[in-house]
Amino acid sequence: MEAVSAQPDFWNDPEEAEKSMKQIQVRKSWTNAYEKVETSLQDVEVLFDFYSLDEVSEEEMKSEYKKALQALEELELKKMLSSEEDQLSAMLEINPADEFGRK
Repeated sequence: MEAVSAQPDFWNDPEEAEKSMKQIQVRKSWTNAYEKVETSLQDVEVLFDFYSLDEVSEEEMKSEYKKALQALEELELKKMLSSEEDQLSAMLEINPADEFGRK
């Protein structure tokens, strides 16, 4: 896709070019998020090897594990909210109620 955007006639059709640029941006976002998770998991694996040899503490191991888990959960949430409708704005109305749910 990026090679296409570098061609001289790419911007001749601005609407189509904009669509293509959005697709590139979305794909890069997914790729970056995936790479972050993959790197975090690799870090945990390496740290576990050091932990097995008593070269790092359990706290360090747990900390890196939590980072990897958070990166994975963020990617899962992004996937859950990735349909086209999820990009739209929403309005939320909050009505005051008493402790029994009555207005």
